[in-house]
Amino acid sequence: NIYGAVFFDAGNVWAMKDDGIRGDDSVFKPKNFLNDMALATGIGIRYDLDFFVLRVDWGFVLHDPSSYRTGYFNSPGIFKGQCLNFAIGYPF
Repeated sequence: NIYGAVFFDAGNVWAMKDDGIRGDDSVFKPKNFLNDMALATGIGIRYDLDFFVLRVDWGFVLHDPSSYRTGYFNSPGIFKGQCLNFAIGYPF
């Protein structure tokens, strides 16, 4: 009933137009699509109890579009760019 997982996550949230609150950087622009995309990867363990699943995931940042660092793989480092999550059930 114990399973392993490897995952890759990509995404972001954009505004359709500048509302004067968030600034121009939050507006979707096709030319900046890849640089604005946040990327993360990680590993996890699943324990299947038939009626729900217990999950523990350890993920780390590959690309943070809000980072001051240059380059595409701009993780703040192995210790600052990681996160451990515990969850019940599968992600949506």
